[in-house]
Amino acid sequence: MHKILKKLFVSLVSICFICLSLSFFTLNVFAADGNSGKGISKGLTAFIMISIFLVTAVIAGLISFKCKVKKIHNKEDSSDK
Repeated sequence: MHKILKKLFVSLVSICFICLSLSFFTLNVFAADGNSGKGISKGLTAFIMISIFLVTAVIAGLISFKCKVKKIHNKEDSSDK
C-alpha cells in the first residue's frame, strides 16, 4: 500500500509541475522603464547575488558535513558497545 501511495504522490507532483511549467510559457514579461541614474548598478547586483549564493552554499556544506560526521560517530559508538 505504501508503494502505491508513493507512486501516486510522485505522479501527482509531476503532473502539477508540468501544468505549472506550461502555464509559465503563456505569461508576457515586459521590462520596466529604467532610469540609468537611479538604483543599483547591474554589476553590484550580480556581485550581491553571487555572494549570497556562495555564502548559502558554504553554510549548507558545513551543516551537511557536521551531520555526516555526527552520523559516523554515532555509528562507531554503537558498534563499540
